[in-house]
Amino acid sequence: MTTSDTRHLSPEEMTAYQRRRLGPGDLLRVDDHLARCETCRRRLGGAERLGRAVGAIRADLESAVEPFEHPALEPIAAYVDGDLEEVERELIESHLAVCSSCAENVADLRAMRDAVTGPPPEARLERSRGWRGYGLVAAVAAGLAGFVVWTGIQPAPAPGDEPGRAERAAVEPPPAGPAAPPTLTLNDGGSTVTLSADGRVRGLPPLADEDAEGIRLALEEGRVRLPALIGDLRGVSGTLMSGASEAPAFRLIRPLATGVETDRPAFEWTPLQHSTAYVVAVFDLAFNKVAESQPLAASVWQPPAPLARGRTYVWQVRALRGDEAIVAPAPPAPEARFRVLSQVEADRLADLRGRYGDFHLVRGILLAQAGSLDEAERELASLVEANPGIAEAQRLLDSLREQRKELSRR
Repeated sequence: MTTSDTRHLSPEEMTAYQRRRLGPGDLLRVDDHLARCETCRRRLGGAERLGRAVGAIRADLESAVEPFEHPALEPIAAYVDGDLEEVERELIESHLAVCSSCAENVADLRAMRDAVTGPPPEARLERSRGWRGYGLVAAVAAGLAGFVVWTGIQPAPAPGDEPGRAERAAVEPPPAGPAAPPTLTLNDGGSTVTLSADGRVRGLPPLADEDAEGIRLALEEGRVRLPALIGDLRGVSGTLMSGASEAPAFRLIRPLATGVETDRPAFEWTPLQHSTAYVVAVFDLAFNKVAESQPLAASVWQPPAPLARGRTYVWQVRALRGDEAIVAPAPPAPEARFRVLSQVEADRLADLRGRYGDFHLVRGILLAQAGSLDEAERELASLVEANPGIAEAQRLLDSLREQRKELSRR
């Protein structure tokens, strides 16, 4: 089982963590990820539940054996550098398997070593071991838990720490000198959002590092980046489930080339003059029909049963007018595709909307990066309305619309 700061925890890792089935090494990795990743903390059930789970897991580990002596710092440091004989190493590892306190010390010492020398490749092991002489003195003097003061490393916030501390640091880093003048200024969420020449974004709500970086790049580039999953929604020219026809007198509105949060999306299209009814059909990518409406009078329909999450679908509408059936999109026009987001993706979007309130810039960019392009376009249109005449706001909206047009081209 592996985890890192570059991706979210898998459902299996979350379950193993909650059920106390992680070994000491995996526990430390997952614990460290949760300290840095607010999304995974919320998925786990919030800071309060997380604190109870961590305490219970550690209590279980430490109560599994009789009271014992902890190894001294010097053997622990030698273990970190791989300098122990096999018997000594096995004794240390047996202790670490049941002692979360010493396991944390090992993790701290490794971080201290890496801060001084960098992770040592085999060819540099001897040079890297020089960290011990002054590293251990500092660790003993300050206590392992306080060694970050000596190294200058900032600790990751624990789930119960001040909300948003790590997020604020990512958006607005501490000034290294006089603040650079802003190159971009927007009104959003009741605040003034600025981007300076040195790449600092100010005026945003607390954000996770990856979200803050996405917004900074979008502002600098004047372009919204779309996720890889959207590439699967590019329309393919050809014949759907009916023959060719002339260009239709009506068109589909939504969902088109987007991810949708709900598994029962509303399908909308423009009315066709003199039509008597419409029939909507939804297909999977193998063109198996998965849903179909009864003849409809209105130009909107919602399927009665949910569609499968994490799947891409194709849809079309047949307009009935007398003995004639007119199809949109009409072959050889590209297919109309959309994707039902996975439950994890949908939960993230729900949380995003709730957390960022009236910050149309934040919501627009993050919704686009999550694949919910219909909602993202609405948010960026609201940003343009709040910033009349500001070219940067219009540029973001135009970039999203142009990319969506490209998805629907042959």
